[in-house]
Amino acid sequence: MENIFLLIIIILVIFILSLIEYKEYRSILTPFNVLVWPYLLIALYVNLFAIRGGYFPVTAKSIFFVGLNAIVFWLVGQNIWLCIRSKKYTRDFSERFKIFIVKNRNPLLFILWIAILASAIQFFQIVAKIGIREIGGEVFDIMYSRGILGHLALLGYPSFMLLSLSCFVIRDKIVGLSILFMSFAILVSQVKYHLILPVVAIFYFAVLSKIIKKSVIKHLSVTIIIVMAIYFLSYFIGFSTTSGYMHTLETFNFLIEHAKLYLIGGPIALGVVLDRYEYSLPWKAMFQVPINIYRWLGGSHNLYRTSKSAVDYISVGDKKMTNVGTMFKVVYMCIGFQGSILFMVVLGILVYVIYNLALKRKTILLILLSSWLLSILTFCGFFGYYFNLLLIFEVSFDIIFTLFLIFIYQSFNLKLY
Repeated sequence: MENIFLLIIIILVIFILSLIEYKEYRSILTPFNVLVWPYLLIALYVNLFAIRGGYFPVTAKSIFFVGLNAIVFWLVGQNIWLCIRSKKYTRDFSERFKIFIVKNRNPLLFILWIAILASAIQFFQIVAKIGIREIGGEVFDIMYSRGILGHLALLGYPSFMLLSLSCFVIRDKIVGLSILFMSFAILVSQVKYHLILPVVAIFYFAVLSKIIKKSVIKHLSVTIIIVMAIYFLSYFIGFSTTSGYMHTLETFNFLIEHAKLYLIGGPIALGVVLDRYEYSLPWKAMFQVPINIYRWLGGSHNLYRTSKSAVDYISVGDKKMTNVGTMFKVVYMCIGFQGSILFMVVLGILVYVIYNLALKRKTILLILLSSWLLSILTFCGFFGYYFNLLLIFEVSFDIIFTLFLIFIYQSFNLKLY
């Protein structure tokens, strides 16, 4: 009862803060909203319904911890808004975006097909070694999307998102077919982040840029359906390769329950961590990827590794275990309660500066980068964050790098003419 009472209070407070942001941005898709509302809705579902199915409740500590961090994040956003508030933009961005796609279709497709071919080469190399039946297994997961070919595959993400968005303004069969191939190449990895984050970012870009001006709710519903389809399909493929397709179909209810466990387990696991654990991981664990990139660029082969206990499974119900716990769990275990507040201040500055600049200047680079960050907040806020998740950092860099290549391409074309 205490959990429900506190949850209702936090929801009312967050709702009021969301109304204030809506008056400022005239949009519900703000960094604050996409970070906190998925968590709150899942917490509400768990505490009202899922506990009847053997799940533990989302504890008061979990609710309070996330609520406090979210409020700090919102306060930072308010200060950024006062400094960089956007003015009403009159020029039609969709027309500018259409011109951009028409001019840069070929280099974007070229980069995308480098990623597709890199994925295909790596896929067939792995299958030749371990066999087709091992797709989705642990060995395949370790080998796929690794090395130079894995980095080339990630390089195609910005092109994948931009060309997918071009479907809103132009029709191109070659582009559509290329998007389909890239989607398959990403889905094969079995890592839910890899395809869900770009899909969510595409939706955010379309809304922020006002490429879609009507039926936003309709497009949101379609996006949610696509995301859920990807989420369940990844589990289906994974189970099918280990147990066979027929057996997976026969145990489909188990598959649904397993996917549901990971979908709602994060907020529950966070409460367990707050109740039972003190933060004991080094702060470097939270920044494993950028630290290793820095060491690699410096020529060092002594890469930082996080202990396996950092991603240990946590009981979230009767015979229910999960290794997710929202990004708040990772932050708490690395830098504690006070450190999490400081982290939200830094994260709020980064996200809200890019978000407000994107709305103010309406450049493709800023809108795409902001959309990518919003998709990360959406998923990591309620699901989880892994220490070795290269995707988040590398694609952020690839967005800047890809548009830099486009700039070089345009400059080269101008010189030719």
